[in-house]
Amino acid sequence: MGSDYKVSESIAERVAPLSRALLLLILILPLSPHLLAGDRNPTLTRDQAIDAIRSSSEAQPSAAYKVLREFSPSAQGARLAKLAVKKARTARKDFFAQGAVLGLLRDGGYLIVEYDPRIDLALNLVVVTRDENGRPLVDTEKIDIDEREGHMTLHDIEEVVDRTQDFMTKLFRSHTPQLVNLVKETFGDVPTFSGDESPTEIDPPRFFVLPTKLVALGDPKDIRTLSVVFWNIELWPFLHAMSLPEFPAHPLATIGLAYDQRDKLMREFRATKRKSLRSFYSTVGDFGSINNQTKLKRQLRALKELNEYLEARAVPSSSRWIFDLKCLTFNHSTSGRWDRE
Repeated sequence: MGSDYKVSESIAERVAPLSRALLLLILILPLSPHLLAGDRNPTLTRDQAIDAIRSSSEAQPSAAYKVLREFSPSAQGARLAKLAVKKARTARKDFFAQGAVLGLLRDGGYLIVEYDPRIDLALNLVVVTRDENGRPLVDTEKIDIDEREGHMTLHDIEEVVDRTQDFMTKLFRSHTPQLVNLVKETFGDVPTFSGDESPTEIDPPRFFVLPTKLVALGDPKDIRTLSVVFWNIELWPFLHAMSLPEFPAHPLATIGLAYDQRDKLMREFRATKRKSLRSFYSTVGDFGSINNQTKLKRQLRALKELNEYLEARAVPSSSRWIFDLKCLTFNHSTSGRWDRE
């Protein structure tokens, strides 16, 4: 974090370890609940959505399906989808998930798990909606699981979706004081790793992780706050990107723009400091030189300052749509298991 960010490399490092299925959850689940609320039923019924999956080239023989989430559209959502297309800086063919997020805003739809009922194996996460021409749009993302962890069951994927939605929604709606509580509730102690690399470079990536040797230097309260402010700065581009009108069309490209904006603001922040302090502030977020409690507390104070500076500038006042406008609802399936074999 100390040197100027290389945006393209940063995006690649963060996205590459994630499966497309997990990335899909992270990018669409925070759009709900309470942030967005629709007023109509999806233009596709559940049966029509599952029939559309079965008709797709990626459908699995003998698979069953369960609706995990139902999206309800609104007139406001349709207007926002149109605005996103207008503002997007990429071609339609490059829209994320074939434009599925736009379809959810405009026409509603479903998040569905495709699974093998014979061995209770979750195979794919599928978003079903309509494209801009009214045709069914099916975006299928394979659920990739590490062989050492075994396969993922239907119950597992339901739990992942529930926990991801709960955690990501709280993450993106919370300011620093609430995030400190979120870390305590979610992890108990701050998660740690034993290597010398930056917390953002470990594989697999983990939120709020800090080096073990750093954690040993501070009291639990300071360490928890350090974890939150460091990672809040790292996650700032995601929060900022979600406030931009082009986000539903191409979230990853928009996050890239947000990294650029964060780097610009970080340079502006350092420029507000006396020349004698700028060298120190250029190393904020670099934990390699911290070897005692005094240095840790100084780093924590600097990170708090930077975090407050960025938090005050996270969402452009002219474009708070994703937090202020009620255009989509995201509900649990209310009819129990919806299986189609």
